[in-house]
Amino acid sequence: MASNKQISIIGLGHVGLPLAAKIASLGLKVLGYDSNPGIISLIREGKTPFFESGLSELLDSESVRSNLKLVESFEELSDSWIIIVTVGTPVNSKGEPVLSSIDEFTDSVGKILRPHQLVIYRSTIPPGTLRGRIKPRLERASGLSSTADFSLAYCPERLVEGAALSEIVKVPHIIGGIDQRSSRSALEFFESIGCECRVVSHPEVAEMAKIIDNVYRDTNIALANEFSLYCEEFGIDVIESIKAANSSPRTKMLIPGCGVGGSCLNKDPYIPISMVRQKNDLSVIASGRKTNESMPIKFAEFVASKLQATSSEKTIALLGIAFKAGTDDTRGTVAIPIARKLLVKGFKLWAFDPRVSIETSRSLLPEVDIVKSMKDAARDSSAIVLCSDHEEFRNLDLDEIRQVAKHGCILIDGRNILEKQRVVRSGLRFAGLGRASSLE
Repeated sequence: MASNKQISIIGLGHVGLPLAAKIASLGLKVLGYDSNPGIISLIREGKTPFFESGLSELLDSESVRSNLKLVESFEELSDSWIIIVTVGTPVNSKGEPVLSSIDEFTDSVGKILRPHQLVIYRSTIPPGTLRGRIKPRLERASGLSSTADFSLAYCPERLVEGAALSEIVKVPHIIGGIDQRSSRSALEFFESIGCECRVVSHPEVAEMAKIIDNVYRDTNIALANEFSLYCEEFGIDVIESIKAANSSPRTKMLIPGCGVGGSCLNKDPYIPISMVRQKNDLSVIASGRKTNESMPIKFAEFVASKLQATSSEKTIALLGIAFKAGTDDTRGTVAIPIARKLLVKGFKLWAFDPRVSIETSRSLLPEVDIVKSMKDAARDSSAIVLCSDHEEFRNLDLDEIRQVAKHGCILIDGRNILEKQRVVRSGLRFAGLGRASSLE
């Protein structure tokens, strides 16, 4: 290994930037590189390109400012002890993983690779990619051997947006080296920054574990969503039923909602489906994905039916444009298909999100009036619809909403974060898919 203990991180998005800041805060020298010069410029100006709890403060700390250096030239990364790759891996319209960015950055890393370095990949990739695709490209571009000259490991990121900085050390890091030497090197690094680790026998095991993580959540949510549809038909409160079922140590059902957003759960289930389509039909995974993709439209239809049944007015306030709580990330947000469906049905909409900028909100929802506060969103509304689970929405001032909204306003909880009885006691009506609505 190189003696200077410098670490390079390629990709300063939701995965790479929190990791870079965390490592730098521990006193290690970090080089950060991103192919988007705009991201580099924002960070240099003291701004974060996205919201992540505690990240802005950490980047502004003396230790990070002293130890994190942003570079625009790939060649500057060559003297590092470790090179960590955190670039994105989207899927195409057929659900097949697009690895062009992985290929591009792998070739670039190979050109600067030196003996005794450790290369770690954090991106979600199909099983077999590290050994069958990345390893030969690195060896070809560098002229070095992974068995004799450098170490190579797959250590997938497992972070939840909004809690990334704490989860870097709390959630076990899965380590799958190309050989035992590589696994030991990766283990040494992650343990040195205080991480809990789990070393597996092969990189393919780590690659599959990452996919299982996200497919499990997607499929579990799909099952919960199907139960919400079932409970709606029979007038049963799905949340009360799930809480009762979860009292068993053998049941861990997640909470249903108006759809699944983000950049991971919407695409990662397609990786195993695309890989085995000619050999087998992964019907459970495919069915779960189909269920979750259908939920925003089903929820919008539910909203329309409740409003049309109780009011002649057609004014709806959407609370939440980010795909989840504690972030300004709008990738895969369900707010867009929900809004579009309601607009087609003739409703007037306005929207508010405390995390997402007005400019971003307007670019995503150009036909919706974007307002600056919760109170403005509720004013003269016939329905308040929760599309995100921000903490601000969990603690809504229901009395204020009742005072400024139209008489008989309905609060429709698309994230199942509010207590039904609290809403009803405030004088508002309550509705939720599968929540045995007080309207009925």
